Amino acid sequence: MRNFIGDVVDNVAPSAGISALRARRAGAGLVLLGMVLAIPATAATAATPAAVLEQALRCELPMGKAESVQQALKGLGAKPGASGVSNGYRLTAPVRPFGLAVQQVSVSADEVETYIATLPGARLEDVAKAANLKPVAGGYGRNTKHGTLLADVRERGDIWLMCTVTQ
Repeated sequence: MRNFIGDVVDNVAPSAGISALRARRAGAGLVLLGMVLAIPATAATAATPAAVLEQALRCELPMGKAESVQQALKGLGAKPGASGVSNGYRLTAPVRPFGLAVQQVSVSADEVETYIATLPGARLEDVAKAANLKPVAGGYGRNTKHGTLLADVRERGDIWLMCTVTQ
């Protein structure tokens, strides 16, 4: 930072006077401050474990991000073994994709990447409305930029919100 401001100050002609020097120094500081403020806000938001998991459950992550989602689960303190779901985890605190409280998730990248939110006690129609899903055979769904998002009723009457990543 000192070098950047110093370089700006050094490039002011000596005859320009102290006002020009102060204006150049202030301008350089404001440009630098603007750059510093703009970058961390987006980087910090995208990097939080909860944000990564919510993006996966909303089907907003491209193919190849399952490892990042696994790391996010570790960062959230998720415990393996959520009942009824292979590769399942139970979260210590809920994440809220589409405003839905989710504490049971599954992440798989075996043959195809899938992210599943298990919503015990939820109503299928409420999940579909929150996720902006349309009726399809057997439940509700829609295509996203990176895959297909589906909601349906599974074993024990639990609602699954499942993302299958295709690109």
